[in-house]
Amino acid sequence: MSPSIDKDNRTLKHEDELAGPTSGETTTVPDPVRSTFDRGVVWCARGAAWLVFAAMAISVFEVIMRYGFGSPTSWVHESVV
Repeated sequence: MSPSIDKDNRTLKHEDELAGPTSGETTTVPDPVRSTFDRGVVWCARGAAWLVFAAMAISVFEVIMRYGFGSPTSWVHESVV
């Protein structure tokens, strides 16, 4: 396979990336969330990501309070851990 250069975007593409769908092929992207279990895993992962974000925000608040205002809080370490 020889790569070719797309003149409009100036990117390097291979021949199989340039070929359109042949007869009988679909152009839809398959859904990565296929079953109830997958939806549960995605839901738990998003929840965990938001919890990590909240823990980071609480830690940033503690650093600002401790070093910016000289008033450390006692509850931050226990709530983040």
